[in-house]
Amino acid sequence: MERFVIVRSNRLNAFGTRLNSDICRVVNMFCDKNSVKIMEKEIKLFFHINLQENLFNPELVGVEEENIIIFDGHVRTEFLKWIRKNNPKKRIILWLWNTVAEVENNLHLESIPDGIEIWSYSEYDCKKYNLNYNTTFFWDKKDKVEDEIVQDLYFIGKDKGRLQKVKYVASACNERKINFTYHIVKTHKYSLPKKEYKSSISYLEVQKNIAKSKAILDIQVSKTAGPSLRALEAVFYGKKLVTDDKNVKTFKFYNKDNIFILGEDDLNELRVFLDSPVIPIREEDVEYYNVRNWLSRFNLTKEERNA
Repeated sequence: MERFVIVRSNRLNAFGTRLNSDICRVVNMFCDKNSVKIMEKEIKLFFHINLQENLFNPELVGVEEENIIIFDGHVRTEFLKWIRKNNPKKRIILWLWNTVAEVENNLHLESIPDGIEIWSYSEYDCKKYNLNYNTTFFWDKKDKVEDEIVQDLYFIGKDKGRLQKVKYVASACNERKINFTYHIVKTHKYSLPKKEYKSSISYLEVQKNIAKSKAILDIQVSKTAGPSLRALEAVFYGKKLVTDDKNVKTFKFYNKDNIFILGEDDLNELRVFLDSPVIPIREEDVEYYNVRNWLSRFNLTKEERNA
């Protein structure tokens, strides 16, 4: 199998080194060995000022891997031009893990240099903008954390306009004596604070909280988004899922006994749903979303990916 290097924003560290393997390694987008450069980068990102080449990670000059996959977080046109210039013979893929509407404030599709493929996790955006589709992914199950169940439902994530919906679910759970814990952080590092916001926590803490929960709550940022990480966490950690994403029925792992759809299923049945056992999912339907299979789909034709 061909080798890949995944380029991520320095802040996107939830998966840490978990993606590193014989076929893949993760590299930060920006140089992070100089405090002055780090501050300069943060200021320019915040005020949308052009980024100079000396802010980019020199490890990305002339990479050995055949394929470069760039996650959309904090990507600017000048970075794409720089990495294209410094890797002229490599296949470069920009993979949108957010909707086009979310990233357009930082990066317009028409400004992406020639020779860079544009892929997205959103089937809606792929059809609308004629992009290549590859669903989201999850890493291996080796990180599974075991713990005693102490709560029914758990949510963690950035606000991104979801706070009111999460509070609605909290109220509905309170009425039904369902133990629901939520942990919402600011949308952006410099967003205005709200009393409901909490500090960021490590992904290990997230895993521990998931392990203590019967189910994970997933609230869509947009109806055009693809499957979220929370949906895959539920599958890979053997938890139930409560979601407002009606497209979940199209996912390979969908099972009505494991997935409760807000706005469609009866809230008065939520207690019964949470107390019932998780139905095992076919291994091949889980592994479809494993990072190795996700990487392999970048080398398939459109027809093969849709098969």
